[in-house]
Amino acid sequence: MKSKFLLVFFLCFLSLPLSIGNAGEEKFKLDGYKWAEMSRQFKLGFVEGWLRGGVVASVTPVFAALDLFSKEISRLSIEEFEKLKERTMDIVRGCSKEKGLGLFDITYGQIVDTIDKVYTDPRVKTWEIEEIMPLVGGRLKEGWTEKDLDEVISYLIKQKEFSKKWEKWVNYRSMSESERKKFLEEVSSLEEPKVLKALRSYRFE
Repeated sequence: MKSKFLLVFFLCFLSLPLSIGNAGEEKFKLDGYKWAEMSRQFKLGFVEGWLRGGVVASVTPVFAALDLFSKEISRLSIEEFEKLKERTMDIVRGCSKEKGLGLFDITYGQIVDTIDKVYTDPRVKTWEIEEIMPLVGGRLKEGWTEKDLDEVISYLIKQKEFSKKWEKWVNYRSMSESERKKFLEEVSSLEEPKVLKALRSYRFE
C-alpha cells in the first residue's frame, strides 16, 4: 500500500501545472531576455504567483493520495499513519526544494534580486524561469556560494549536452560505436556537485 501511495503522490506532484498563463493556453515562455525587459512590479507579481503555486504543489498531491487510499490508510495504526505522514511530507519538502518552490520566509524583493543576479550569467540567459528558480532556492535557502552556483550551472549544462546527444542518437542512430562508447564514458565521469546531492537527499523507498 505504501508504494502505491507514494507512486500516486509523485504522479500528482509532477503533473501539477506550474507554468505561467491560463489553462488551455500555450505556455508563456519566460527566459533571461524577457525577464530583463519586465518591470520591477511585474517581477514581484511573478514571485508572488510562484510562491502561491508552491503552496498548491506542496499540499495537493498529499490530499489526492490520502483521498484515493483513505480506506487502506484507515486500517493503519496511529503510529503507522504518523510514520507514513512524516515520510510523505519529507518527500514533499525534498521535491519542493529541488523545484525551487519552498522559498518561504524570504521577501519578494530578495527573490527578484537573486533571479536578476542568476540571469546575469550568459550561460543561463536562454533558460526558462522554471530552470532558474531551483538555483535561486539554492542561493537563498540552501546557502550555496557563488562557487557552488557556478559548479551547478556547469553540471546542468553538461547534462543538457548529454541529453541532446542521446536524443539525437536515439532518433537518428547517428552515433557510431566508438562515439557511443566515448559518450557513455563521459556520462559516467560526470560528477554531481555536492550541493545538488544534498538537495536531493530525500529517498524514494
